Amino acid sequence: GAYGAHITGNGLAPDGKTVYYAAVTPRPYRSINGALARIIRHDLATSNEDVLIARAGNAFKPVVSPDGRWLVYGSRFESQTGLRVRELATGEERWLIRQVSRDELESRASCDILPNYVFTPDGQDLLIAYGGKIHRLHVADGHDTIIPFTAKVSLEVGAKLDFPIKLERGAVRARIAQQPVLSPDGRRIAFTAFAELYVMDLPGGTPRRLTNAKPAREFHPAWSPDGEWLAFVTWTSSEANEGGHIWKVRADGASAPQRLSRLPAFYRDPVWNPDGQQLVALRAPRQARLESDATAELEIISLPASGGDATVITTARGLNRPHFAPDATHDPTRLYFSSPQGLVSLKWDGSDRRTHFRVAGKAPIDEIQISPDGNKALALSVNQLYLFDAPPASSNTPVINLAKATKLTTVGADTFAWAKGNRITWAVGATFYRLPLADKSAEAIALNVEKPRPTPVGSIVLRGARAITMVGNEAITDADIVITGNRIAAIGKRGTVKTPPNSRILNVRGKTIIPGLIDLHAHWDISRSVLDVEGYNFPANLAYGVTSGRDPQSFSHDVFAYRDLEEAGEQSGPRIFSTGQGVFTTTDFQSYEEARDTLRRYQQHYRTNLIKSYQVGNRQQRQWVVQACRELQLMPTTEGGGEMKLDLTHAIDGFSGNEHSLPVGAIYDDVVQLFARTGITYTPTLQVAFGGPFALYSFVASENAYLDAKLRRFTPQSVLYDRLTQRMMWFREEEYTFPVIAAGASKIAQAGGRIGVGSHGELQGMGLHWEMWALAGKGANGMRNHDVLRAATLSGAEAIGLGQELGSLVVGKLADLIVLDRDPLVNIRHTNTIRYVMKNGELYEGDTLKPIWPQTLAAPVFWWQRDLPVNTR
Repeated sequence: GAYGAHITGNGLAPDGKTVYYAAVTPRPYRSINGALARIIRHDLATSNEDVLIARAGNAFKPVVSPDGRWLVYGSRFESQTGLRVRELATGEERWLIRQVSRDELESRASCDILPNYVFTPDGQDLLIAYGGKIHRLHVADGHDTIIPFTAKVSLEVGAKLDFPIKLERGAVRARIAQQPVLSPDGRRIAFTAFAELYVMDLPGGTPRRLTNAKPAREFHPAWSPDGEWLAFVTWTSSEANEGGHIWKVRADGASAPQRLSRLPAFYRDPVWNPDGQQLVALRAPRQARLESDATAELEIISLPASGGDATVITTARGLNRPHFAPDATHDPTRLYFSSPQGLVSLKWDGSDRRTHFRVAGKAPIDEIQISPDGNKALALSVNQLYLFDAPPASSNTPVINLAKATKLTTVGADTFAWAKGNRITWAVGATFYRLPLADKSAEAIALNVEKPRPTPVGSIVLRGARAITMVGNEAITDADIVITGNRIAAIGKRGTVKTPPNSRILNVRGKTIIPGLIDLHAHWDISRSVLDVEGYNFPANLAYGVTSGRDPQSFSHDVFAYRDLEEAGEQSGPRIFSTGQGVFTTTDFQSYEEARDTLRRYQQHYRTNLIKSYQVGNRQQRQWVVQACRELQLMPTTEGGGEMKLDLTHAIDGFSGNEHSLPVGAIYDDVVQLFARTGITYTPTLQVAFGGPFALYSFVASENAYLDAKLRRFTPQSVLYDRLTQRMMWFREEEYTFPVIAAGASKIAQAGGRIGVGSHGELQGMGLHWEMWALAGKGANGMRNHDVLRAATLSGAEAIGLGQELGSLVVGKLADLIVLDRDPLVNIRHTNTIRYVMKNGELYEGDTLKPIWPQTLAAPVFWWQRDLPVNTR
């Protein structure tokens, strides 16, 4: 099984000679079909074993009565967990009770498959807790007596980490400088910001752009050995210039860039050979990059530095970051690469592949590079940069232990590179560091690039709709909402608010207006390193009314580069908030100071107030994270991971959020009050909830979303096929547990707690609506419609510290809202009747994202729409 076998039960027979236990192989996220758990009888004297019970509905957690007569065990009847009783002498069985707490066979079972139960000393009754009560079940006839129980509990909890902020105004300053590299003479830095190529003189220069290429975007600058030229790659999926190329441009910007490659494709990692006559790079077909990350189809190429046809050296097969080490001991004609296996080199014809050394650490190694003189090497692992001596050549491949290497920075690094003269350089955020090997302290250089922040000009009035403001239960009928610039200037019943002169009046009578949706657990499929500014993720979300999103654990800090582009008006989509790459247990903090220094990277360098604590080690290490977040004013969310005890300590210790559902389906007042009173934001992500089949499968089976015209407009067909067809499973409705989890979320909301709504990136845009519908549950047990809307708007804004800016229709807040054809308070599924979407005061048609205010433009056309057959567009 995916998670190995659990041994569960406490079935020691009274004679002390026999043990009954269950061997359980949980199947998380699936229904139970077939015997996954069997009860084994073990003879202590002989160690002989035999299968006592094997049932299609499973058999687990056996308990033997004191007289050895009865064995009680858990089992499934259809979708319910109950207890069966077996007379050991005869083998006769019957149900003792048909329904107790749901078992955790479909979760991680970290606290056992079921709560403990025990026989009374006379063997006549079984004591068990379920349904929030303690029960005494008479074994003979199943008669149930509830045992009264109350307890007064005083629990000390951590102070709430809630730090409201305002969004930045004025010019947009880049959070990320991608792939900065030092010139051979050490006097200039080249880098990418806002997906554009810049050069900055040292010391104290101002970054200047070298080209004016549009719509292509520019990445991966590489200096020629003489420092006269910069090579770089471009990428775009727009109609004007699809794909990418390799270019070079004079480093002083004195002439126009020259295109070196002839074949449009996806290129990355260009590097000059030592004599400056050739370039080596990685290449993949255009379509491979459009439909995936292209890793599997990458090949290593060379081409003349003057331009021309490329020569294929070999397939990459995991090799990346080509570089050279031209000295007496390292052949300058060999190409060196980082790989998952270690440092690898090969000849220019692709032959004689060698692995020079491997690197082992607590976590996977992201990248390795050998120094120009071949004597040192650098390795990046979990954003930490390590320096070590390159081992001499050996018939056996040496293994470098990073625990014995020198960690160069307490804050961490995003990227790194060697520079001429064995200088070490790295970058974090928009700060560049350089460190000569002989020095002990690195020089920090700020790479400040700014762009104007776009703000609409003029006023528009949305007139006649019903406005659900999220101020209490307020709903204003026949409302006027005045938007001036990018903020709400006035709101009230028609005739009660002042309309600015020359305002555009948009009649939305009969519609319903709600604040823009906030996806609190968004995972975006972003392209890394070489950004895809025209990708589908962000437009798809905006078209479905998602005007803000938080990615809690991005796979790349390049998410902040997308945020830079969004804030500068060059990326269509929602407001982008992220924790960046989370802090994992592999970081293995050894002190509070180490935790604080690591988290400072997020506050100072990425300028984010958010962090993801992804099951960071033991309780003390997690509390160090809380303490550091309090000092740095960060709002940390967590990874629940299907661990109930872990989830409870997250709330007790003071974390701001808990991601994913509590694995125990039904919760009661103790957990409800803990979550409500601590103020932790509970985002259950029901589409991938623990403890049962994903809610995602239910929607895929019932919605026929694969053929939805709007989804096809905003999502590539290959993505829809992957997300909605081949990986789906079918279950009976009774098997789904998300309505029970939704009922628990409703209890927390009604107790004053905060619920978040997160799509988990399962289906960009539409996925958030499915999550809202799942939270509404079925019947009377789910969240009330207004509570669902609040969770998807104001609660989401408050969870990321932006309740002052977003989440409700209030004067002074940013103008993010949705105009719906139908009222979601009547039917929660009406959230998807989107007529218009407004983000930052700009108004779009919901079906097409055609801009209609403050200017009217054509609807965007995406590459996947052009690739579709004519009759399916």
